[in-house]
Amino acid sequence: MEDSDVVKLLQHYRHDLMNHLQIVNGYMNLKRPEKAEEKIKETMEYYHEERKLMHVMPPQFILWVMQVNIMFDHIKLEYQILTEKKLHHVEHDLSARCEKVISAVNKTIGTDSLHDISLQIKDAENEPCCEVSFLIKGESSQEAVLSNYLNDDSVDVRQTQSGLECSFLIQ
Repeated sequence: MEDSDVVKLLQHYRHDLMNHLQIVNGYMNLKRPEKAEEKIKETMEYYHEERKLMHVMPPQFILWVMQVNIMFDHIKLEYQILTEKKLHHVEHDLSARCEKVISAVNKTIGTDSLHDISLQIKDAENEPCCEVSFLIKGESSQEAVLSNYLNDDSVDVRQTQSGLECSFLIQ
């Protein structure tokens, strides 16, 4: 990662934090403390999730997650870490496979509108590994095309009520 990339990431990070604080300040100025408390709670939950990301995920993956929303104007990536397993030993594989999913999504669903994507990493049921899943909210028309892009990487693509889900196991 170049110095300019680090500065850009820090600028984006600072910008987001300032936005949260300005919203809280605005609610306080409007004498809406219940809304300010709600925004503070939401912000604290976000940073709690980020702490979990930094605690169990490898550095290369952490940087990638933090940069997705900067690299793609039309993608809003949120994440949820539901494991305590440290995944440092799969750093390259995890990062490469997640990058491939986002790249395939970028190629198939287009850049015309904002796409909300939820990344979830959790302990796999009855397995000693983790399941990584991306939910492209509201998307339904590109299942076959997306599946073709990702079939060689053992990524399962399926339609759900909430949108398209791409998932794979990581050991």
